[in-house]
Amino acid sequence: IRLVRQAIASQGMAPQATHQIEAIVRTQTQIGYAVGRAKSLGTLAVQEILWGFEYASAVDDRTTELCRKLDGTRRPKDDPFWKRYLPPNHHSCRSTVIEIFNDESFADSTDVPAVDPPGQGFAVDWGRVRL
Repeated sequence: IRLVRQAIASQGMAPQATHQIEAIVRTQTQIGYAVGRAKSLGTLAVQEILWGFEYASAVDDRTTELCRKLDGTRRPKDDPFWKRYLPPNHHSCRSTVIEIFNDESFADSTDVPAVDPPGQGFAVDWGRVRL
């Protein structure tokens, strides 16, 4: 974050608020991680043993209502839910998914809670993104 701030300042630019650069760096890092993870989980060897995912949120006073409600949601890997709600789902999203494999006892679906859509530009199937 410090290096990005310096690079931007060297071009004579500055953010309106000090937290903007941090939010951009954290969000872009999460997006890169999501894309790489989705690509690695898409391999045939993993797909043969992967049942699905559980949505896992960092629940604290900064957790959004969306991520708080989705926390603990378990769905099969091919469920359309993941095309819309695979994290990150908004700027500075700290949520992730936990893999659930075929032989695990909790490889069963939970209900999808009633939630708002992800933030604008975040309802993305990260496995289809090309970096």
